[in-house]
Amino acid sequence: MEKLSTLIIADNREQSDLLKRELVAVPDTILDIVISSSLSEAKPVLLKRPEIIFIEISEIAESGIDLVRRISLESPTSLLVAISKNDDADLILKAVRAGAKDFLKIPTTSSQLTPLIERAKRIESGAKPLKERMGKVVTVFSNKGGTGTTTLAINLAVALATLNEFSVVVVDLVLQHGDVSAFLDIAPTYTIVDIIENFERLDASFLKAALAKHSSGIYVLAEPLHPEEAELITTSQIGEILKLLRTMFDYVIVDGGNEFDEHVLSSLDLSDTILLLSLLNLPAIRNTKRCLDIFRRLRYDPEKARLIINRYDSHEIDKVSIESVEKALNYTVSWKLPNDYFSVISAINQGLPIFSIDRRSKLSQSILQLAGILADRQIPTQLIKREEGLLDKVKQIWKGGK
Repeated sequence: MEKLSTLIIADNREQSDLLKRELVAVPDTILDIVISSSLSEAKPVLLKRPEIIFIEISEIAESGIDLVRRISLESPTSLLVAISKNDDADLILKAVRAGAKDFLKIPTTSSQLTPLIERAKRIESGAKPLKERMGKVVTVFSNKGGTGTTTLAINLAVALATLNEFSVVVVDLVLQHGDVSAFLDIAPTYTIVDIIENFERLDASFLKAALAKHSSGIYVLAEPLHPEEAELITTSQIGEILKLLRTMFDYVIVDGGNEFDEHVLSSLDLSDTILLLSLLNLPAIRNTKRCLDIFRRLRYDPEKARLIINRYDSHEIDKVSIESVEKALNYTVSWKLPNDYFSVISAINQGLPIFSIDRRSKLSQSILQLAGILADRQIPTQLIKREEGLLDKVKQIWKGGK
């Protein structure tokens, strides 16, 4: 008989010990029970995806309800049970709406717990592995800082999730000073460091539990909390994580930042597509040329890297022309993202994707069209601002890339 992993999160130790005694008394059941007094203390157990989680909701219930909500998102396969001395109907409704799959008034008895245990057994025996797939890895990279890799990575991910409901995860590989979490205004419970510290347990369920889910539907593998933690992470570990993520998601979007370190090289090697971001100024173009030279020495297929010009403004009088850039680099510009300072800054300051600020802005539409081309999907009519048939035109531009 296999053990059922069980987690009790409760401030009141007396109540949690009493619940544990009643759980042990349930017949024909072997439980591996862990008691924690807080979410931080429970983190190692949550990463293992326990079959049953009991969460105590206090008299002042808001913090408990919030905990239920957070854990229901991070551990969706667990049987999540809210427990409380108070069985007020309003409290039960709040717990269920937050994600609890059941509610128990405490103290309880083993006979009351038996149906829950049997339900957890049925869930466990009927559990199926995550659907095997071979998703695409897209790394957004630049060889110069300040070009907007994080903005493009995040908003491209949201755009892909909008198209045909693709499953998408964003990986922040700017390990020492990444901004993905800040740009999305999320405080992830786990980061990539938690995965590394428990690397021997790496599988799809473990990895999914360590991801943060954003309200837009995308998932995020967050950067380390402290810059020095980046030293704990090896290239081979990055490779294994990305390979596993591509079996779990349709698209793995990597914010590669602007430095050729060993971690980013691992991502570039595994990528199906590299979106090389540049600006129309001489320092950026010079660095882009160096970057393309490195890609050639690495023997990347020319079709793998797509040159994207960011902050493009056709009305600038003294701008460097697209034609002169293509001639200097001997490389075709595949896409131009319009300059939209207001939307970008508003989105960053509010911790929102640009789509949430203004889905119909030129920049939102441009990223949406880029997503459509990458995914080879027609953009839903209700999302298109411009004339019908535009996607067909831009596909021809895209296919002209060298």
